[in-house]
Amino acid sequence: MIPKLTLVLCDTCVIIKAFRTNSWKLLIKEHNIVISEIIKKETKYYKVSGKEQKIDLSNCDNARCISQTSSDLSAFRVAFNYFNIDKLDDGETELLSYLYNNKDTQNIQICSEDAVVFKILGRRLESNLCVSLEELLPKNKKLLRQFTKKFKIKELQKGLMESKELQKI
Repeated sequence: MIPKLTLVLCDTCVIIKAFRTNSWKLLIKEHNIVISEIIKKETKYYKVSGKEQKIDLSNCDNARCISQTSSDLSAFRVAFNYFNIDKLDDGETELLSYLYNNKDTQNIQICSEDAVVFKILGRRLESNLCVSLEELLPKNKKLLRQFTKKFKIKELQKGLMESKELQKI
């Protein structure tokens, strides 16, 4: 397991997967988790054997909640408009906006399962700002490909290649 990070920004799918695999309590015990207001609102339940299981993030003492102002989000969108950010959902946009508006990103990483998040970081040559769920919970064998370190690295490399192609233009 990687050392405890100062902040791990988690997106909806990561939270759902952590609940589904009974890893959420371990995740918030081992790491300082941050979720966005948007993600908190959209993360309501997960399904197990076709039955909905409620996710209640309202009283999560070990997970901090952040939000970005509309001007923060607008500034992020303007700065990153050439990165296909239209493929980002609102929760991921809020997390990335927080990441880029925070002056000390040295101990902050975003945990996602969405390729576009990793590609954006790869294009910016900032692979140190992301982590896979597999890296946070290495003993969890029930993870799909998009939650693995291998997937993260592959998508970061795609972003890096896109960056090199853009530099040629």
